[in-house]
Amino acid sequence: MATTPMRADLILRILQQRHRRDLWLTEVKDGPSTLAQTSRLDALAIKKSWTQPRFVGYEVKISRSDFLRDDKWVTYLPVTHQFSFACPWDLIQPDELPPEVGLYWVREDGGLKQVRRPTLRPMTTLPTHLLYYLVLSRLSPDHHPFFTHQREQAVAYVSDRPERQELGRIVGSRMSEELSALEHRKRMLENRIDATRYAYDQLCHTLEEAGLPMNEWELKVALASLQVGATTGIDPSTVQRLRTAAQHILDETDRLQALTQEGTQDVPTTPTHR
Repeated sequence: MATTPMRADLILRILQQRHRRDLWLTEVKDGPSTLAQTSRLDALAIKKSWTQPRFVGYEVKISRSDFLRDDKWVTYLPVTHQFSFACPWDLIQPDELPPEVGLYWVREDGGLKQVRRPTLRPMTTLPTHLLYYLVLSRLSPDHHPFFTHQREQAVAYVSDRPERQELGRIVGSRMSEELSALEHRKRMLENRIDATRYAYDQLCHTLEEAGLPMNEWELKVALASLQVGATTGIDPSTVQRLRTAAQHILDETDRLQALTQEGTQDVPTTPTHR
């Protein structure tokens, strides 16, 4: 079974993590396209320093044939302070490169090994043509930081489809579990609300039998009347029991309303699978 070669954009993403505090650019030319001898770096990281600028260049190779037939990379040395190759694990050997050139190996699981550190070389002047190219052509908000062109991005999109589907399955399963738990909680709250309503109805019936008819949600008014009526012969202990029961129902109603509102806010949105 043939092994799918590692994609260049994945290696570039891993390298970018080493330079997350630097400016990161890909497919950087050292001058205008009209020049016949224009070179193009796969990636360039620029340290954010005014007094000690550092241009770190990378050339990514994902096949031996591409590495062996490339003779342009030597033109990248004059426009960088440090230059390295990055490739799948063990694809390029250190003795195949000059000692001042760095080398990074990348594993399929994303691990990165610095096989050889690149030499820091001084530049008397910064590469004017390269910088001007960046200003004119690359400071664009729609430029993708990992792909050379749209076709390469489309290939990566198709290749990543199984991973996206698996991620969607895991997220969908987790959200389904959470939704099921919320539905169970909702049923429990509804049962408690029904029990509270029943207790409320029983209390209203008791008050009506005591000669204190009341409309719905006028419990406090009825209890106040009951308290006054206690001076005309109603047993004070009965009044206290009714007041305690009424307060419990009122507190439970407020708590259930708050829990119901909180529960509706926690309901997740069902993910869309593509």
